Amino acid sequence: MLPRAVFFDLDDTLLDGYSAMQAAWAIVCADFGPRLGVAPDVLRDTIRREATAFWKDEEAVGHWRVRLQDARTHVIELALRAEGLDATLAASLMNQ
Repeated sequence: MLPRAVFFDLDDTLLDGYSAMQAAWAIVCADFGPRLGVAPDVLRDTIRREATAFWKDEEAVGHWRVRLQDARTHVIELALRAEGLDATLAASLMNQ
C-alpha cells in the first residue's frame, strides 16, 4: 500500500533533530576541553557559534554539503582557532 501522505520537517518544529547532537558534543567537549586547557562549555559554545556562522554562508553550503564529514572537521578547526588552540587537533575531536 502506498503512503497517503509524506511530511517534511525542515525546521525541526515537529521532530527534535538536535538534542542527541548537543548531548554528544557535550560529552566530547567534557573529555577534550580539559585536555586542551579550555572549559568544556566554552569549547561547546564556540563549536556551536562557528557551526552556525559557517552554515549561514551560502557559498560554503554549496561547497561543503556533499562533504559533510570534511565540513564538520573544518568547523572544529574554525572553533579551535577561535579559541587560540591547535586546529590540527580537529581530526582527533571528530574521531571521538
